Amino acid sequence: MSKSQTFPKLRVVKIADSFLLSGQLLIKESVNDATLSYPAMVNLALSAELYLKSYIVEEGLIDVGSESGNTKRRDGFLSSSVSSHSLKKLYEKINETIKNDIDSVFSNNELSSEYSSLEEALERFSNAFINARYPYEKNSPVVFSTTRLEKIALFLKSTIDSLGEYRISDEVVTK
Repeated sequence: MSKSQTFPKLRVVKIADSFLLSGQLLIKESVNDATLSYPAMVNLALSAELYLKSYIVEEGLIDVGSESGNTKRRDGFLSSSVSSHSLKKLYEKINETIKNDIDSVFSNNELSSEYSSLEEALERFSNAFINARYPYEKNSPVVFSTTRLEKIALFLKSTIDSLGEYRISDEVVTK
């Protein structure tokens, strides 16, 4: 990472918030239709994935053509060096300083009574996004806990809100 960048990327957080809300609305509706628990799980898992990715995506430049034929460069996209839906793998890619701060918040969270670490909680639901998309396939789990995954997504959201912004420049992290 050559230039200074800030994390988490709020554009990604905003999208994660939308998937979290979608999952929560589907959970409420699944009382009347149990099949809605699968799309709820997909949305909750995707929200958790995006909250984690908000700490590892990097800003990039895109070429923008002008009428005169000259090409200008400007910030325009975010890219991730990790192309995975695995919550555990994404968490492992987060900068150590940021992970340590997240872990310290986790130890005071209600999830710590069920899981010894955030990494363990993420491992439990690591492939939920992939598996819940096709519940009729052989290797898909029969039962998921939307409540626990919702708690994980809410924890990641609240941690982003409480820890604030980090700046990383030449591998040096500042708040």
